[in-house]
Amino acid sequence: MECEINRKRRVWATVDKKDIINISKFVKDEGFKHLSSMSVTDLIKEKIYEVTYHVWSYSDSILLTMQTRID
Repeated sequence: MECEINRKRRVWATVDKKDIINISKFVKDEGFKHLSSMSVTDLIKEKIYEVTYHVWSYSDSILLTMQTRID
């Protein structure tokens, strides 16, 4: 997993597709209880999809964006 903090209270994480379920459970246990949105981008030339999740922690006021790529 690769993380980047690009603004205060905003964190971006790139997650390997095999880890997305375990990472999602972990961040939920850490207080990220609200899935704000989920979107999919079709990367036609690469023949893959990029799935993006935006999850919010009310207690810490942090927005976490997780991205993974799937076949």
